[in-house]
Amino acid sequence: MKNSKEYIELGIIKPIFEIKRNLNVWKRIADRIEQINNEDKETRKLFSYIQHAAMYQFSLDTCKLYDYPKKESTLCLSNFLKLVKQDDNLRLRKSWQLNVKRDKFSFPESLYHQIKNDESSARQFFYLYYSGKIRSGSVKGKLKPVKFARDKFVAHNELIGAKHNFNPANVQELVDLANEIFEVFNELFLGEIYLANPTDERAYFIEHLFNKLKIS
Repeated sequence: MKNSKEYIELGIIKPIFEIKRNLNVWKRIADRIEQINNEDKETRKLFSYIQHAAMYQFSLDTCKLYDYPKKESTLCLSNFLKLVKQDDNLRLRKSWQLNVKRDKFSFPESLYHQIKNDESSARQFFYLYYSGKIRSGSVKGKLKPVKFARDKFVAHNELIGAKHNFNPANVQELVDLANEIFEVFNELFLGEIYLANPTDERAYFIEHLFNKLKIS
């Protein structure tokens, strides 16, 4: 990967979008589990397949995002943070504090003050702060059940309801942290505008399918 900007677009933004979309697909089906179970066998099999495919994908993408690979070419948060630390072409934006001062952007307070007091070390501070975050016991604790859920339930042909002991909040919190890393990086060094399709990300197409099949 040539630079941090290219890496963030391919290795961070894309998997974040895919995790959010597939997690929403999973949730929408889980919320209608009772209604789906009243449908015919083929309809149940269809939604079971869709839900498991979504679960496999968001579990896989989440685990990849938080991987610690030996190869530097692997796209993940750990390698991205290393690249930021090493990328001498990255320059702190002159207006990086502007949105924080206007309360338009939520910036980690300790990181903000570190960079404010020593702007020349912004890349190093960013690297240290978020490397500590992704390696924390809290993150490892949330990642473990995601791996377990992937290995256990994806291998079985069963629909998973919203009240199942799999907790999608673990995935949500992990993807929220990844999104924070992207947003803080963008605020510090890029200042780009990235637009996602909220309709697609929130998986409204599943609701349209429910409506067409008259599953309410």
